[in-house]
Amino acid sequence: MQKLTRFFILFLFVFSGCATIDKGRPEKIFESHDTTQGAVYLSLPPNLAKKYIKPEFESNKEVKETLEEIEVLKALSIKKNETDIDVDVEIIEPLKAYAQKEDMKELINVTNSNFHVSIQILDSEEGKVSELLFMMDNKENYTSVFIKGNITLQNILSIIKHVDFNKMGDSFSFDF
Repeated sequence: MQKLTRFFILFLFVFSGCATIDKGRPEKIFESHDTTQGAVYLSLPPNLAKKYIKPEFESNKEVKETLEEIEVLKALSIKKNETDIDVDVEIIEPLKAYAQKEDMKELINVTNSNFHVSIQILDSEEGKVSELLFMMDNKENYTSVFIKGNITLQNILSIIKHVDFNKMGDSFSFDF
C-alpha cells in the first residue's frame, strides 16, 4: 500500500498548471499556506512535467495526450509538529467541504489507527475525471494533492510507469 501511495503521489507531482480560482477551491487553500511554517507547497509549470518522464517515453502518444489534458496540480504537505496552524480547521475541513459542495465521488477511503487516505474525484462527460483530490493524514504529517484536467483514471494509472522516480526529491512525507 505504501509503495502504491508513493507512486501515485509522485505521479501527481509531475503535472501542473495555473488558474484563477475562487477562495474556497483547493488551489487557493494550498496557496494560502505556501509560507506556513512546517509546510511544503508544490506547483510545477506544465513545461517542467517532462523533466520527470523517462526519456524513452517522452514521445509516447499516451503520455503526451495525458500531459496535454492536465491543467492544474497543487500539492501541500505539512509536518504537524513544526507548524502553529490547526491543520484540521484550516485545511482538512475546507477541503472536505469543497468535495461535498462539488459532489465529488469517493474513489478510495482507507482509515486505520495510524493514517487516513482519501481520494475523491469529480467526473466530467465521457467518463473522464475533471478533478481529483488526494488527502492523506497521519499523526506527524498531512499531505494533499489536487489535479484539475480532463483525463481518464486509466491514463493516471498507466502514466505512473513512465515517471522517473529517481528524479523526485524527498520534500514530501508519505510514510504511514
